Amino acid sequence: MSNGSSCPVSCPGPLLTAGDLCRWLRVSRSSVYGWVRRGWLPCIRVGGVLRFDPVEVDAFLTRPGTGISTPHRPDVPVPD
Repeated sequence: MSNGSSCPVSCPGPLLTAGDLCRWLRVSRSSVYGWVRRGWLPCIRVGGVLRFDPVEVDAFLTRPGTGISTPHRPDVPVPD
């Protein structure tokens, strides 16, 4: 998916795949890709695929005013 937007790089640790993120947040791939396309969800493009920094995902989920409601629970660990 290429929309010409840049994605910030900030995570020195393990990154999540789109599939990991879908399982963690219990949302569809189309939701994840839609958030990226709209510029709401920061990502890193690696070899043409998207990767997600768990810290950035948490910031995205807790940002006020996004209007996004997910079944995300902070007590559920990030997938390995």
